[in-house]
Amino acid sequence: MSKVGAPPRARRSPRCKTCRHRKVKCDYVSPVCGPCKKSKLQCEPYEASFIFVAVDPPSTTPPSHEQLVLRPTSSKTLPSAKDLANCPLLAGSLKRSNIFDQFLRFYFPSNPALLESSSYSWVATISENKETFLLLDTTACALGTLFLSRKNEDLNLKHESMTLYGDALSHARALWDTADKTNWFRPLLGVSLLLLYESLSPSSLASTKKTLNHGMGLATLLQLAGPKSFQTAAPHILFIHARVALLYIAILEEKPSFLAERDWLEQPWVRVAKNNMHASLDTLSQVPELLSLSNQICEAAQTHTEYSRLMEQFDLQHDKVLILIKQTGECLQNTGEKPKNLHEFTATQNRLACQLMVFDALERLSSLSHIAAFQRYRQSANSSKPTAESAADAIIFSINHFNTDECGFIGLRLLFVAARAAVQFLQRQCRAQEAAVTKLLETFKSKGFYFLLDVL
Repeated sequence: MSKVGAPPRARRSPRCKTCRHRKVKCDYVSPVCGPCKKSKLQCEPYEASFIFVAVDPPSTTPPSHEQLVLRPTSSKTLPSAKDLANCPLLAGSLKRSNIFDQFLRFYFPSNPALLESSSYSWVATISENKETFLLLDTTACALGTLFLSRKNEDLNLKHESMTLYGDALSHARALWDTADKTNWFRPLLGVSLLLLYESLSPSSLASTKKTLNHGMGLATLLQLAGPKSFQTAAPHILFIHARVALLYIAILEEKPSFLAERDWLEQPWVRVAKNNMHASLDTLSQVPELLSLSNQICEAAQTHTEYSRLMEQFDLQHDKVLILIKQTGECLQNTGEKPKNLHEFTATQNRLACQLMVFDALERLSSLSHIAAFQRYRQSANSSKPTAESAADAIIFSINHFNTDECGFIGLRLLFVAARAAVQFLQRQCRAQEAAVTKLLETFKSKGFYFLLDVL
């Protein structure tokens, strides 16, 4: 593992093919290594396609929070397609300063509709700070290498990415142990990028658990900063990105989020007006508590403990979510059938996802309809089932016909909760094998978004 504050180390070329095949230690001597010479075997050097080039160590004096200012959102903020095409990657040299740019081709393609978005500004903030912050730099390199390993089907690059990810985790732990907890801005950037890597990493239960654990770290940093800390430009952009990640994790865990509290819904937006996507996230923030209450009621009923107070809380939260869904729908009417951009499209799908999760909560309670107090939930579930079916079909159809190539990985990331809600609803209705569902899952898999497959 690299030590905190140390310059990124240069990577040694892999051992020769003969030593790799024999699984012995190679001394890297050319043209014939020691083990091959001693065993009188033919030494066949490994032809490495990529070599990491060490750079000067990053500055140990990071800029203060007040000095972090976003660049103007223009075509010069991020590298152009032409610049990326001329990257020295093709010449066999992969510089740390270029590797993250390669990932951006996948995550954030050249789409004029996204240039004025908060996602674009968030990426610009990372690009500005990674060269002077070791955690960001290492995680950015891990992301870029992971993307290149898939593009080139190179197993060595995949291992290199995992090594860099391990180094990033080491930097994160050291930073948490030693850093001033009041200096939260750049640690938040680093943990946000770690979450992004984990959502892209190969499908595994361990990866999902790590993502949820780092989500807890991200939540802790946000709470340490407080809602009033995110009112200025750069912190607000970071908050928007972190909010999406944490609300999606809250949906997965079905646990109430502090982001549903009034201060967190209002204070960060004192200087910025909410668009339709942020309004849909306000609605989404109330759903985890509804799901949590439904689980608590079911558990209480099965263990024969008191649940009347929980039912009152559920009814109040249910009515609150329905009102927010209606208000969001009214806001979205101005967008028409064809939303203006990715964020408007996401807002529409999030609203439909909320309808599906409300139905899910009612359906859980309707399973207790043999108890007289729960019969009304079965009636509510039956009456709302047609609406839920229409919402699920609309999400699947819309995403399948949405231009995901134009919006890159960021589009799939924003649409993750809606896709999951629709697929899970259709699974419960025994419709998971339909061609439209299969197509949607293949889209997420082909784009490298394995996290959706992990949590289904």
